[in-house]
Amino acid sequence: MTKIIATKLFATVLAMILLVGSVFADVLQINPNAPERYVVVKGDTLWDISGRFLNEPWRWPEIWYLNEQIENPHLIFPGDVIALIWVDGRPGLTTISRGSDFTTDDTVRLSPEIRVEPIENAIPAIRMEHIRGFLNGNLVLDEQQLQQAAYIVGADENRTVIGQRDRIYARGDWSVDNLVYEIFRPMGVIRDPQTREILGYEAQGLGEARYLRHQDDMASLDVTLSRENIRINDRLLALPSTPLNAVFNPKPAPEIEGEILSVNSGVRFIGQFDVIMLNRGEREGLTPGSVVEIQRVGETVRDPQTRRQVQLPDEQAGYAMVFRSFDKVSYALVLEALTPMRVGDNFTQPSRTLR
Repeated sequence: MTKIIATKLFATVLAMILLVGSVFADVLQINPNAPERYVVVKGDTLWDISGRFLNEPWRWPEIWYLNEQIENPHLIFPGDVIALIWVDGRPGLTTISRGSDFTTDDTVRLSPEIRVEPIENAIPAIRMEHIRGFLNGNLVLDEQQLQQAAYIVGADENRTVIGQRDRIYARGDWSVDNLVYEIFRPMGVIRDPQTREILGYEAQGLGEARYLRHQDDMASLDVTLSRENIRINDRLLALPSTPLNAVFNPKPAPEIEGEILSVNSGVRFIGQFDVIMLNRGEREGLTPGSVVEIQRVGETVRDPQTRRQVQLPDEQAGYAMVFRSFDKVSYALVLEALTPMRVGDNFTQPSRTLR
């Protein structure tokens, strides 16, 4: 009798464990090949590290456990040891040691500590070298911004090609108290491929200029930064007083559907670390850090039986993270490419299927 009761009790407990596990598995999927510990190395990104432990690396904030014994637990540095732990029956990721605190005998000291480490040495969400030019050099303006932008009418010594340290003269409205201006060149209109709505006007950032003085609508400025050759009739836009945020917290995009408008390099096939433009922006809830899943549009083929054209189903193609968003469009970096992608492919909220 005792044996029967014990057997039933074990079966009940096992069923409860499986039920809890299956429910939680639907909420969060741990990578079946996840290590118990991982030592962070220089060159890692938060996306890389999260992908070692999670099937859905964009969801790392949901299980990041803030170890109060670690100074700056939000930040991860090379040499840190990241561990998969269980808290109240749920998985968590945390920094269990800083650098040299991880010993060869697998003993971890969790004593309070102070770490003197420059913030800029912390592990980023993505590699900044892939997007640095797009944080500063690419703009999307609305029609009013474009029409009201000041424009260059001349330069010292009648230069037609202008560079750093040159003085320029521009016409515009100088009533706003601003000292630094972005120099840009309009590149063309951006339209939604389906609705034909004007989503904005793309512009190439060329450099920066510092305002000196003005008389009526004519101002003198000095070029302080030149990324490309600057010419007469290029425009100026007041830069915000606060710099663009280059710290991203990956998160799933809201329920959304859209498509890829363009790719930075102009190549036919899009791959990992390419920068793409999406036809959705802050208006639809896309903000820096939003992760989208890209679906490659199925090819159109001829059915061998009916001889009619049919479209093959869309296929999961990769993931991209928004790093700069405007009202109606966004720039995103392709973080994973499961198959080559193209302009016109669709994107959605990331699914919970295994990668």
